[in-house]
Amino acid sequence: MIPFKKSVYFRFIAYVLISVLFIQADFLLAVTQEESLELQFQRAKTDFANKEYQSARDRLERLDFVYKNIPGRTSDSNRKYGETLLWLAATREVLCLDKKLITETYKQAVDLLGKGYIVGDPGLNTLDMCRKAFNIKTPKDTTKIIEKVGQGTGKKKFPWLLVGGIVVAGVVAVLLLKKKPQRTLTVSVGEGVEGTPVSGTSSHKNGTTVSYNYTLKTGYTGLVVKIDGNEVAASGSIKMDANHTLTATATKRYTLTVTKGVGVDGTPVSGSTQYNSGESVSYNYTLQSGYKDLVIKLDGLEVSTSGTIVMDKDHTLTATSGKTFKLTVTKGNGVIGLPDTGTFYYKDGETVNYSYSLQAGFSDLEVRLDGNLVTASGVITMDQDHVLVVTSGKTFNLTTSVSVGVDGSPESGTTNYPVGTTVNYSYNLKSEYKNLVVTLDGNPVPASGIITMNADHTLIAT
Repeated sequence: MIPFKKSVYFRFIAYVLISVLFIQADFLLAVTQEESLELQFQRAKTDFANKEYQSARDRLERLDFVYKNIPGRTSDSNRKYGETLLWLAATREVLCLDKKLITETYKQAVDLLGKGYIVGDPGLNTLDMCRKAFNIKTPKDTTKIIEKVGQGTGKKKFPWLLVGGIVVAGVVAVLLLKKKPQRTLTVSVGEGVEGTPVSGTSSHKNGTTVSYNYTLKTGYTGLVVKIDGNEVAASGSIKMDANHTLTATATKRYTLTVTKGVGVDGTPVSGSTQYNSGESVSYNYTLQSGYKDLVIKLDGLEVSTSGTIVMDKDHTLTATSGKTFKLTVTKGNGVIGLPDTGTFYYKDGETVNYSYSLQAGFSDLEVRLDGNLVTASGVITMDQDHVLVVTSGKTFNLTTSVSVGVDGSPESGTTNYPVGTTVNYSYNLKSEYKNLVVTLDGNPVPASGIITMNADHTLIAT
């Protein structure tokens, strides 16, 4: 068998009784039913006299509900109900509410009280304005201002049935239902956003308003404020007529710092640029002509020459080259030391040590860098192409003998030349002479040629 507590009928009856309880809760639990109704009626009249018409209307509306639902009303209850309706119609008229509703309420009051019976108050004179505005034609005899108290027939009857129903409703409410919660506001404030209210859940009375205002912190962009998922202004107010959610979010911005060295082509160029969090930045670098050893580093770690950077934090990107320069070395006879004769390549800024001395029998060591005389040893900084020439002061003799009938140069005699010097020679026969013979150090050679002075030589032309 299904327990009674969980049956459909029980829940239906409970909800009906609970509805009565909640609507009448602020005055139905007085000492007795009729004392409470009379007290509320007098309070309504007092509110009306004090021009607190909204409060008077609320009390009279509740009285209307209670009287309407009293089963088997007595004549006295009907009279009180009629008085309630008369005052309710007057209050609605003062507040200039629905014309049709006001007229119907007056008619209901007359039906209960009978023609010629009214309850009035000097304050009801204020109704004339609304009557004219609405052109309300109220039932006869309901506009006179005559106070008539204590009318009615029969002894007041204690409403046991209604009081019993209220008590049952209260018990059921305590057993089955929890107290109705206030409206809740759930707030979520994201990183980079400041303002109020802060993140959390708060309760507010139904109908109240809650102000909000948000701004961005430094380094953030794209402030988005939403109420119940709908985007709104960054500041405003929320009417708490229901549960609401309020969110405020922003986008973090990060900085990419780029340093692009000499001899490097590509993007991004040198400088600092801000990007939204999560944004992708592409980079690509190549070397200019004459440069080598391209090195790309992201946050100090070497990476490929092209790729993509995800901006999830601040980053540094460097692109540098290995620019090279040429050192050309010429080392003469009798010279010892390094670098030796040849062409060498070094990175930009690299340093090269050199040191030279002479072999025995040689003198006058001379070292020139880019044509300028320098010391026999030192350091060359490779910030450009350089030429290093090292020579000695050693000399050799060329002894020449030219016979009769021979023309040319050099002529007969002895000449001293620095080591390594080249000497051109050329001979031919005069007219009527024949059989020209030219020898160098006793060896036949062509009639013309070049002699390198790396030793003593003898040149004969006959």
